Amino acid sequence: MVIRRLPIFFVLDVSESMVGDSHARLEEGLGRVVMHLRTDPYALETAFLSVIVFAGKAKTLQPLTELVDFNAPALPVGGGTALGAALDHLMNELDASVVRSSADRKGDWRPIVFLMTDGHPTDDAAPAIRRWQERWRGRAHLVAISVGDAADARLLAGFADDVLILEDVGEAGFAGCIKWITQSISANSRPMEGGSGEFRPTELGAALTKFDVGKGPPPGSRIDDRFAVFTGRCQRSRAPYLLKFEQIASGPTAGRFEPAGGYTLAESFFELSDASAPAATLSDRDLTDYPPCPNCGSLYSLSKCSCGQVHCTDGPGVYTCPWCAVTSTYETTESLSFDRGRG
Repeated sequence: MVIRRLPIFFVLDVSESMVGDSHARLEEGLGRVVMHLRTDPYALETAFLSVIVFAGKAKTLQPLTELVDFNAPALPVGGGTALGAALDHLMNELDASVVRSSADRKGDWRPIVFLMTDGHPTDDAAPAIRRWQERWRGRAHLVAISVGDAADARLLAGFADDVLILEDVGEAGFAGCIKWITQSISANSRPMEGGSGEFRPTELGAALTKFDVGKGPPPGSRIDDRFAVFTGRCQRSRAPYLLKFEQIASGPTAGRFEPAGGYTLAESFFELSDASAPAATLSDRDLTDYPPCPNCGSLYSLSKCSCGQVHCTDGPGVYTCPWCAVTSTYETTESLSFDRGRG
Protein backbone atom coordinates (compact mmCIF):
# COMPACT_ATOMS: atom_id res chain seq x y z
CA MET A 1 0.00 0.00 0.00
CA VAL A 2 1.36 3.45 -0.94
CA ILE A 3 1.24 5.91 1.96
CA ARG A 4 -0.12 9.31 0.97
CA ARG A 5 2.18 12.07 2.12
CA LEU A 6 1.09 15.13 4.10
CA PRO A 7 3.36 17.96 2.85
CA ILE A 8 4.06 20.67 5.47
CA PHE A 9 5.81 23.88 4.40
CA PHE A 10 7.22 26.42 6.85
CA VAL A 11 7.73 29.83 5.22
CA LEU A 12 9.61 31.94 7.76
CA ASP A 13 10.46 35.64 7.82
CA VAL A 14 14.15 36.05 8.72
CA SER A 15 14.36 39.79 8.04
CA GLU A 16 16.36 42.16 10.23
CA SER A 17 13.26 43.15 12.24
CA MET A 18 13.17 39.56 13.53
CA VAL A 19 16.78 39.73 14.75
CA GLY A 20 17.14 39.02 18.45
CA ASP A 21 14.77 37.06 20.69
CA SER A 22 12.11 36.47 18.00
CA HIS A 23 14.65 34.91 15.63
CA ALA A 24 16.11 32.70 18.38
CA ARG A 25 12.67 31.56 19.57
CA LEU A 26 11.54 30.81 16.03
CA GLU A 27 14.65 28.68 15.42
CA GLU A 28 14.21 26.88 18.74
CA GLY A 29 10.48 26.41 18.12
CA LEU A 30 11.06 24.74 14.77
CA GLY A 31 13.28 22.20 16.50
CA ARG A 32 10.59 21.56 19.10
CA VAL A 33 7.96 20.97 16.42
CA VAL A 34 10.14 18.24 14.92
CA MET A 35 10.97 16.71 18.31
CA HIS A 36 7.31 16.43 19.36
CA LEU A 37 6.09 15.18 15.98
CA ARG A 38 8.59 12.34 16.11
CA THR A 39 6.69 10.96 19.12
CA ASP A 40 3.51 10.70 16.99
CA PRO A 41 3.42 7.45 14.97
CA TYR A 42 0.87 8.89 12.54
CA ALA A 43 3.01 11.94 11.83
CA LEU A 44 6.07 9.73 11.39
CA GLU A 45 4.17 7.81 8.75
CA THR A 46 2.71 10.65 6.71
CA ALA A 47 4.35 14.04 7.48
CA PHE A 48 6.97 15.49 5.13
CA LEU A 49 8.45 18.86 6.08
CA SER A 50 10.10 21.71 4.18
CA VAL A 51 11.58 25.03 5.37
CA ILE A 52 11.67 28.16 3.21
CA VAL A 53 13.08 31.43 4.56
CA PHE A 54 12.72 34.91 3.17
CA ALA A 55 14.12 38.37 3.76
CA GLY A 56 14.95 40.49 0.70
CA LYS A 57 15.05 37.19 -1.21
CA ALA A 58 13.64 33.71 -0.61
CA LYS A 59 15.55 30.45 -0.24
CA THR A 60 14.79 26.80 0.50
CA LEU A 61 16.77 25.62 3.52
CA GLN A 62 15.24 22.15 3.60
CA PRO A 63 13.35 20.58 0.70
CA LEU A 64 10.34 18.37 1.37
CA THR A 65 11.78 15.64 3.61
CA GLU A 66 10.29 12.70 5.48
CA LEU A 67 9.90 13.53 9.17
CA VAL A 68 12.22 10.75 10.32
CA ASP A 69 15.05 12.19 8.20
CA PHE A 70 14.28 15.87 8.78
CA ASN A 71 16.76 18.03 10.68
CA ALA A 72 15.63 21.52 11.68
CA PRO A 73 18.11 23.92 10.06
CA ALA A 74 19.75 26.98 11.58
CA LEU A 75 17.92 30.10 10.40
CA PRO A 76 19.89 32.84 8.63
CA VAL A 77 19.18 36.59 8.64
CA GLY A 78 18.72 38.91 5.66
CA GLY A 79 17.66 42.44 4.79
CA GLY A 80 14.13 43.14 3.55
CA THR A 81 10.75 41.41 3.75
CA ALA A 82 10.02 40.22 0.21
CA LEU A 83 6.68 38.51 0.74
CA GLY A 84 5.98 38.38 -2.99
CA ALA A 85 9.28 36.60 -3.63
CA ALA A 86 8.49 34.20 -0.78
CA LEU A 87 5.09 33.30 -2.24
CA ASP A 88 6.55 32.78 -5.71
CA HIS A 89 9.31 30.59 -4.28
CA LEU A 90 6.76 28.58 -2.28
CA MET A 91 4.61 27.99 -5.35
CA ASN A 92 7.63 26.84 -7.35
CA GLU A 93 8.41 24.35 -4.59
CA LEU A 94 4.80 23.16 -4.45
CA ASP A 95 4.73 22.69 -8.24
CA ALA A 96 7.96 20.70 -8.16
CA SER A 97 7.47 18.50 -5.09
CA VAL A 98 3.77 17.88 -4.43
CA VAL A 99 2.41 14.75 -6.12
CA ARG A 100 -0.99 15.26 -7.74
CA SER A 101 -3.59 12.54 -8.03
CA SER A 102 -3.93 10.72 -11.34
CA ALA A 103 -6.19 8.03 -12.80
CA ASP A 104 -4.05 5.25 -11.33
CA ARG A 105 -2.67 6.87 -8.21
CA LYS A 106 -3.80 9.01 -5.31
CA GLY A 107 -1.44 11.91 -4.83
CA ASP A 108 -0.37 13.74 -1.69
CA TRP A 109 -2.82 15.13 0.79
CA ARG A 110 -3.54 18.83 0.54
CA PRO A 111 -0.34 20.70 1.58
CA ILE A 112 -0.38 22.84 4.72
CA VAL A 113 1.66 26.04 4.79
CA PHE A 114 2.62 27.94 7.94
CA LEU A 115 3.82 31.41 6.97
CA MET A 116 5.24 33.52 9.81
CA THR A 117 6.15 37.20 9.39
CA ASP A 118 6.45 40.27 11.59
CA GLY A 119 6.46 43.18 9.14
CA HIS A 120 5.22 44.78 5.96
CA PRO A 121 6.34 43.53 2.53
CA THR A 122 9.18 45.50 0.95
CA ASP A 123 8.37 44.22 -2.54
CA ASP A 124 5.21 44.30 -4.65
CA ALA A 125 3.40 41.14 -3.55
CA ALA A 126 0.33 41.67 -5.77
CA PRO A 127 1.48 39.53 -8.76
CA ALA A 128 2.41 36.61 -6.49
CA ILE A 129 -0.89 36.89 -4.62
CA ARG A 130 -2.79 36.73 -7.93
CA ARG A 131 -0.79 33.68 -8.93
CA TRP A 132 -1.61 32.02 -5.59
CA GLN A 133 -5.31 32.75 -6.02
CA GLU A 134 -5.30 31.29 -9.51
CA ARG A 135 -3.11 28.21 -8.96
CA TRP A 136 -3.06 27.17 -5.31
CA ARG A 137 -6.04 28.65 -3.44
CA GLY A 138 -8.14 25.60 -2.60
CA ARG A 139 -5.32 23.15 -3.38
CA ALA A 140 -3.26 24.06 -0.29
CA HIS A 141 -4.19 25.48 3.10
CA LEU A 142 -2.11 28.50 4.09
CA VAL A 143 -2.02 29.75 7.68
CA ALA A 144 -0.38 33.17 8.04
CA ILE A 145 0.84 34.05 11.54
CA SER A 146 1.70 37.65 12.41
CA VAL A 147 4.58 37.63 14.91
CA GLY A 148 3.51 40.62 16.98
CA ASP A 149 0.69 42.87 15.83
CA ALA A 150 2.57 44.96 13.24
CA ALA A 151 2.43 42.68 10.19
CA ASP A 152 0.15 43.76 7.33
CA ALA A 153 -2.65 41.41 8.37
CA ARG A 154 -5.11 42.85 5.83
CA LEU A 155 -2.75 41.96 3.02
CA LEU A 156 -2.19 38.49 4.49
CA ALA A 157 -5.97 38.00 4.63
CA GLY A 158 -6.08 38.61 0.89
CA PHE A 159 -4.56 35.21 0.19
CA ALA A 160 -4.28 33.19 3.42
CA ASP A 161 -7.01 30.80 4.54
CA ASP A 162 -6.39 31.78 8.17
CA VAL A 163 -4.62 34.84 9.61
CA LEU A 164 -3.59 34.51 13.24
CA ILE A 165 -1.97 37.10 15.52
CA LEU A 166 0.74 36.16 18.01
CA GLU A 167 0.60 39.26 20.20
CA ASP A 168 2.85 37.95 22.98
CA VAL A 169 6.26 37.47 21.33
CA GLY A 170 7.83 36.49 24.63
CA GLU A 171 8.86 32.97 25.57
CA ALA A 172 5.38 31.92 26.72
CA GLY A 173 3.66 33.28 23.62
CA PHE A 174 6.04 31.54 21.22
CA ALA A 175 5.69 28.29 23.19
CA GLY A 176 1.90 28.46 22.83
CA CYS A 177 2.15 29.14 19.10
CA ILE A 178 4.55 26.25 18.56
CA LYS A 179 2.27 23.97 20.58
CA TRP A 180 -0.71 24.88 18.37
CA ILE A 181 1.28 24.26 15.17
CA THR A 182 2.49 20.89 16.45
CA GLN A 183 -0.97 19.76 17.55
CA SER A 184 -2.53 20.87 14.26
CA ILE A 185 0.03 18.90 12.25
CA SER A 186 -0.59 15.85 14.43
CA ALA A 187 -4.35 16.17 13.97
CA ASN A 188 -3.99 16.43 10.21
CA SER A 189 -1.54 13.52 9.95
CA ARG A 190 -4.52 11.21 10.56
CA PRO A 191 -6.43 11.70 7.30
CA MET A 192 -9.05 9.04 6.61
CA GLU A 193 -9.24 7.45 3.21
CA GLY A 194 -12.12 8.96 1.32
CA GLY A 195 -11.92 12.19 3.35
CA SER A 196 -11.73 15.61 1.77
CA GLY A 197 -8.29 16.46 3.10
CA GLU A 198 -9.60 19.70 4.59
CA PHE A 199 -7.33 21.30 7.18
CA ARG A 200 -8.49 20.51 10.72
CA PRO A 201 -6.98 23.00 13.19
CA THR A 202 -6.98 22.46 16.92
CA GLU A 203 -8.20 25.04 19.45
CA LEU A 204 -6.11 28.20 19.27
CA GLY A 205 -5.51 28.54 22.99
CA ALA A 206 -4.40 31.79 24.64
CA ALA A 207 -1.34 32.51 22.50
CA LEU A 208 -3.07 33.11 19.16
CA THR A 209 -6.08 35.16 18.10
CA LYS A 210 -7.84 35.16 14.76
CA PHE A 211 -7.52 38.35 12.73
CA ASP A 212 -10.75 40.26 12.22
CA VAL A 213 -10.61 42.03 8.85
CA GLY A 214 -13.31 44.46 9.92
CA LYS A 215 -11.33 45.61 12.96
CA GLY A 216 -7.84 45.53 11.52
CA PRO A 217 -5.79 48.62 10.62
CA PRO A 218 -5.55 49.69 6.96
CA PRO A 219 -2.77 48.21 4.83
CA GLY A 220 0.63 49.72 5.59
CA SER A 221 3.38 51.13 3.41
CA ARG A 222 6.50 49.30 2.26
CA ILE A 223 8.54 51.06 4.95
CA ASP A 224 8.41 49.59 8.46
CA ASP A 225 8.59 52.59 10.81
CA ARG A 226 8.89 50.52 13.98
CA PHE A 227 12.59 49.87 13.52
CA ALA A 228 15.72 51.47 12.17
CA VAL A 229 18.40 49.00 11.10
CA PHE A 230 21.99 49.67 10.04
CA THR A 231 24.40 47.16 8.59
CA GLY A 232 28.10 47.85 9.19
CA ARG A 233 31.48 46.18 9.04
CA CYS A 234 34.07 45.93 11.75
CA GLN A 235 37.09 48.11 10.91
CA ARG A 236 39.40 45.52 12.49
CA SER A 237 38.02 42.19 11.25
CA ARG A 238 35.86 43.36 8.28
CA ALA A 239 33.11 41.07 9.69
CA PRO A 240 29.58 42.45 9.23
CA TYR A 241 27.28 43.47 12.05
CA LEU A 242 23.77 44.81 12.49
CA LEU A 243 22.58 47.63 14.76
CA LYS A 244 18.86 47.56 15.53
CA PHE A 245 16.83 50.45 16.96
CA GLU A 246 13.18 50.55 18.02
CA GLN A 247 10.98 53.64 17.81
CA ILE A 248 9.88 55.11 21.15
CA ALA A 249 6.09 55.27 21.31
CA SER A 250 5.53 57.81 24.09
CA GLY A 251 7.18 60.22 26.46
CA PRO A 252 9.52 63.16 25.88
CA THR A 253 11.58 61.21 23.34
CA ALA A 254 8.59 59.81 21.39
CA GLY A 255 9.37 59.33 17.73
CA ARG A 256 13.09 58.90 18.30
CA PHE A 257 14.81 55.51 18.22
CA GLU A 258 16.49 53.70 21.10
CA PRO A 259 18.97 50.81 20.79
CA ALA A 260 17.42 47.34 20.64
CA GLY A 261 20.75 45.55 20.23
CA GLY A 262 23.89 44.98 18.21
CA TYR A 263 24.37 41.63 16.48
CA THR A 264 27.14 39.88 14.59
CA LEU A 265 26.21 38.78 11.07
CA ALA A 266 27.31 36.04 8.72
CA GLU A 267 28.17 36.91 5.12
CA SER A 268 25.05 34.97 4.13
CA PHE A 269 23.09 38.04 5.28
CA PHE A 270 23.86 39.71 1.96
CA GLU A 271 22.75 36.65 -0.04
CA LEU A 272 19.22 37.05 1.35
CA SER A 273 19.16 40.87 1.18
CA ASP A 274 17.63 43.01 -1.55
CA ALA A 275 19.58 46.22 -2.06
CA SER A 276 16.82 47.62 -4.28
CA ALA A 277 14.16 47.48 -1.53
CA PRO A 278 12.83 50.89 -0.42
CA ALA A 279 14.62 52.56 2.47
CA ALA A 280 14.18 55.74 4.46
CA THR A 281 16.84 58.16 5.66
CA LEU A 282 17.47 58.92 9.30
CA SER A 283 19.70 61.40 11.11
CA ASP A 284 21.80 60.32 14.04
CA ARG A 285 19.97 63.06 15.94
CA ASP A 286 16.94 60.74 15.81
CA LEU A 287 18.84 58.15 17.88
CA THR A 288 18.95 58.34 21.66
CA ASP A 289 22.20 56.33 21.72
CA TYR A 290 23.83 53.49 19.84
CA PRO A 291 25.51 50.24 20.90
CA PRO A 292 29.21 49.44 20.42
CA CYS A 293 30.47 47.29 17.56
CA PRO A 294 29.34 43.76 18.45
CA ASN A 295 32.50 42.32 16.87
CA CYS A 296 35.30 44.32 18.51
CA GLY A 297 33.58 46.56 21.05
CA SER A 298 34.55 49.88 19.43
CA LEU A 299 32.29 52.64 20.72
CA TYR A 300 31.91 54.44 17.37
CA SER A 301 29.86 51.80 15.56
CA LEU A 302 28.10 54.33 13.30
CA SER A 303 31.08 55.89 11.55
CA LYS A 304 30.19 56.71 7.97
CA CYS A 305 32.56 56.52 4.98
CA SER A 306 32.22 58.79 1.96
CA CYS A 307 31.07 55.67 0.06
CA GLY A 308 27.92 55.79 2.21
CA GLN A 309 28.62 52.64 4.20
CA VAL A 310 28.81 52.28 7.98
CA HIS A 311 31.69 50.79 9.95
CA CYS A 312 33.22 51.10 13.40
CA THR A 313 36.14 53.27 14.50
CA ASP A 314 37.82 54.23 17.76
CA GLY A 315 36.94 57.90 17.26
CA PRO A 316 38.39 60.68 15.09
CA GLY A 317 41.46 59.67 13.11
CA VAL A 318 42.66 57.99 9.91
CA TYR A 319 40.92 54.73 8.97
CA THR A 320 40.54 52.44 5.98
CA CYS A 321 36.92 51.66 5.15
CA PRO A 322 36.33 47.88 5.27
CA TRP A 323 33.73 48.27 2.50
CA CYS A 324 35.55 50.25 -0.20
CA ALA A 325 39.17 50.07 1.07
CA VAL A 326 39.61 53.86 0.84
CA THR A 327 41.70 55.49 3.60
CA SER A 328 40.26 58.76 4.94
CA THR A 329 40.41 61.11 7.89
CA TYR A 330 37.34 60.87 10.11
CA GLU A 331 36.06 63.71 12.24
CA THR A 332 33.07 64.18 14.52
CA THR A 333 30.10 66.12 13.11
CA GLU A 334 26.91 67.52 14.55
CA SER A 335 24.69 65.29 12.46
CA LEU A 336 24.91 62.56 9.83
CA SER A 337 22.17 61.20 7.57
CA PHE A 338 21.92 57.44 7.05
CA ASP A 339 19.90 55.08 4.92
CA ARG A 340 18.06 52.76 7.24
CA GLY A 341 15.81 49.74 7.24
CA ARG A 342 17.12 47.43 4.51
CA GLY A 343 20.80 46.86 5.24
